[in-house]
Amino acid sequence: DVPRSPALTTAGPSRVFVGKGDCVEDRIVTVGQTVEAGAEITSGLKPGDRVATRNVPQLADGMPVAL
Repeated sequence: DVPRSPALTTAGPSRVFVGKGDCVEDRIVTVGQTVEAGAEITSGLKPGDRVATRNVPQLADGMPVAL
């Protein structure tokens, strides 16, 4: 599960940013059940993927970040 906001975008396909090395990668995900605080991701993530949950509106694919 990931936080519903701001990790998931609301316009178009659902997306999250995943830490990859010292950058973030934009991933399209499939959302299953949602609850007030979170959302089940049914595809697009692997166990151990680190999903960005802070400053998401400022992120862009390939942007360097400190994890």
